[in-house]
Amino acid sequence: MNLIKVIQAFILIFIFSGNINGQPCKGFHESKDCFVYIPEGRDFKQYSQAKSAQASIGQKTTYKVVLFGGKDYILGVCAESGYRPIHFRIIDSQTKKIMYDNKDYDYIDSFNFMVQRTQPLDIEVQILENKKIQMKKDKMCVGIEILWSTVANK
Repeated sequence: MNLIKVIQAFILIFIFSGNINGQPCKGFHESKDCFVYIPEGRDFKQYSQAKSAQASIGQKTTYKVVLFGGKDYILGVCAESGYRPIHFRIIDSQTKKIMYDNKDYDYIDSFNFMVQRTQPLDIEVQILENKKIQMKKDKMCVGIEILWSTVANK
């Protein structure tokens, strides 16, 4: 009798743990759909604060990150099936100053920059509507890819 209850408990734990970890976009930023160009001859590594999430088309979503000083970074954004355009801005969390806006560069999907001192940043992402593509859903997976490297010698 007790053995049956133990088996039932394990089955319930297994079922519920699968639902909890079954996030639809988990690891999307590491998928082949989320390609970020890395300059030749540079050794960039994935930063631990890179992330994936589900976002609504047309809605702005802000991701908070802290980038350490003295490093080069590449920040890239991507969406399911290569959907574009994606608008993203890098904002200083403390001053709210916009440091980069890809709208000024024809919505390019990645940006390479150096951080001189450790800094909290807001990464604001918005999947823009694309009239040329008929979407059957109003949400999709978005990847925020953050790569880092030591500062290149000049």
